[in-house]
Amino acid sequence: MRQETSLVDRLIPDDLGLLLSQLIGAIALLILGWLIATLVATGVKQLLNRTGLDNRLTEWVSGEAHERPTIPIEVWISRITFWVIMLLAITAALNALNLTEVSRPLNKFLEEITGFLPRIGSAIGLSILAWIIATIVKTIVIRLAESLNLDQKLTETTTTAATPPE
Repeated sequence: MRQETSLVDRLIPDDLGLLLSQLIGAIALLILGWLIATLVATGVKQLLNRTGLDNRLTEWVSGEAHERPTIPIEVWISRITFWVIMLLAITAALNALNLTEVSRPLNKFLEEITGFLPRIGSAIGLSILAWIIATIVKTIVIRLAESLNLDQKLTETTTTAATPPE
């Protein structure tokens, strides 16, 4: 005797409950990741706007001082932050769906990014240290020049050198 299966039994797999729970979990991870990415990116953008570091960096790169910077660095950095966090969320969602082959390239990419972050941090730290040292040296040179009246002596020297002999 042959057992007949209905069309519904053939189309719906036995582990439908498991698939639905994995799908709901993956969607929840994506929504949570999107919320976190949006909040962190907004925070980064506001922090950069408050500190003005982005404007100074723009002036340094372009060599010009503008009231409104032509290069919106705070926007770029906040977008990069958003998409890095979203990549983490997408990878987590793919792993929740047991799609490890699909998430493997994203995992490698994220490993490269996280491996590069310490280098960026040390570069920022060295830049801050160099700025502090340059500020200290500038202050010392200015005070030394003021104490020795170098400005007045240079003015006298250039004035006497510029006047023609009679």
